[in-house]
Amino acid sequence: MEDEAEVRGREAEARGRVAENETEVRGRETEARGRVAENEAEVRGREAEARGRVAENETEVRG
Repeated sequence: MEDEAEVRGREAEARGRVAENETEVRGRETEARGRVAENEAEVRGREAEARGRVAENETEVRG
């Protein structure tokens, strides 16, 4: 049978692994938020380009 010190040691190791996993998850979430922000910026850029082309086309049609 395990003594109390061994049990506490295993519990501490388990808490350490949980903390490592939580840190990794937070890191992945941060990376994902960064990718989302990049994608949103790219979409906004493409939308702005499209609006510019529409404006050029409208000017050409009127001209």
